[in-house]
Amino acid sequence: MKNFIQVFLIMLFFASCKKADYVEPIVTSTEYVVADTMKLNSSYSTSDPTFYTNYNNKTYGNKEINMVSNYTIDTDGITLIFKDANGTKGNTLSIKFLGKTVDNISGTYELAGNNQIKYTNSQNFDAGTFMQIIPKVFESGTININYSLSNNFVYGFVKDAKHFIGVYTPYQSASNGITQNFNQATILLANQSVRNYNIIFNFIKKL
Repeated sequence: MKNFIQVFLIMLFFASCKKADYVEPIVTSTEYVVADTMKLNSSYSTSDPTFYTNYNNKTYGNKEINMVSNYTIDTDGITLIFKDANGTKGNTLSIKFLGKTVDNISGTYELAGNNQIKYTNSQNFDAGTFMQIIPKVFESGTININYSLSNNFVYGFVKDAKHFIGVYTPYQSASNGITQNFNQATILLANQSVRNYNIIFNFIKKL
């Protein structure tokens, strides 16, 4: 988290300079950190007490290390795409800026109630994949994005972007006593469990 804050402040500094472009060095990279807080149905306190004790109302985090990041442009706007290549636990996040072009995408956006910025995501499990394909608005958070005209890159950060999760998504393996299982996809209480994203994306390319 200390590292994130340091880079966040650097990105904020460059954003505040209001320069038309960015100078060398240019390094393409993405730091993608998620933290989930799950609230489980109380029936699991008796049917699976270990699972309930370990995960009910607990927050756990994960830093993805296999991220592939790009952005796309279509007639509806610009979409940031973050995809983990890990087939067992990887997740994807797409963030669409509706009505935006490279000429007006740069800026800082508040996410709460912002109908012009919507997300979709997916989550891999041991026995399948959950996909949320209907675009939704984030509950809270901030996004800063900047377009580099001379290099055709975008860079910036996502800070404390939150949305509700409705599936059981821990990253623990069977050796830890808990196995991710797609059959558990509906055990969370609706609109109470949340996922929080902190992402730094440096000069990601157009897909």
